[in-house]
Amino acid sequence: MASGRSGVSTVLGGVLAVAIILTTVVPLLMYMRQVGFLYDTISSDMRRADEEKMDEKLSAVAYLDANYAIMLNITNTCDLSISVMRIWVMPRDGEPIGIDVGLTLAPRTPTKVFDTGCVAVKGCVYDLKLVTERGNIMVPEGSPLQIIEPYTPPPGAWVYSLAVTIVETHSGRTYDVLVDGSQYYTQRVSAGNEQAISIVIGWNEPGEHSIRVTSSTQGNQDLRVLFENIIPIPPNQAIVLYD
Repeated sequence: MASGRSGVSTVLGGVLAVAIILTTVVPLLMYMRQVGFLYDTISSDMRRADEEKMDEKLSAVAYLDANYAIMLNITNTCDLSISVMRIWVMPRDGEPIGIDVGLTLAPRTPTKVFDTGCVAVKGCVYDLKLVTERGNIMVPEGSPLQIIEPYTPPPGAWVYSLAVTIVETHSGRTYDVLVDGSQYYTQRVSAGNEQAISIVIGWNEPGEHSIRVTSSTQGNQDLRVLFENIIPIPPNQAIVLYD
């Protein structure tokens, strides 16, 4: 009888051990496997997100139009879709203005012209930044922006006008505007002062006028002709140039 009871106890002990393994160890192993799979999935997603953030390439140019409105030309130059979520217009002597955009650009799409709805004020300097959905923060070319006082002709009201804006200036270069063969405007952009140049040319009589805009380094080296043409006046016109 003793040996019979001992055999039953051994069987019950084995059954109990198997039950413990099935109810604790096996679920634990399955849980650890699921945790490992989840970790790999999250790591892969994070790595892909980081790679997409690094591959994100956006070209943006800030400038002032003829009415001093702050404008942006935005181009997606990469193979990813990019969403511009917010544009910041930050006057250096005032409160920053955050503009919710929600602008989605398909890969390598044509340039989008965006009006920030902000108008520059004379004497104020504006820094601009763009924030994408992936978290990239970009400073557009042409930032900071400010109104540069144009050359003032002899007194008299202008009936007709031509606005010339150079939105991509470069440090160390001199920008000249010739009207009908005569020097009308010149400005040298110093280091750390890259910004848009806006001037207005005016006339009181209609006619056709020769306009030539050039960019050069010191000593008239590396001369670039940004614009050269005959402009009929009227109507009033605006020209936007890139160096």
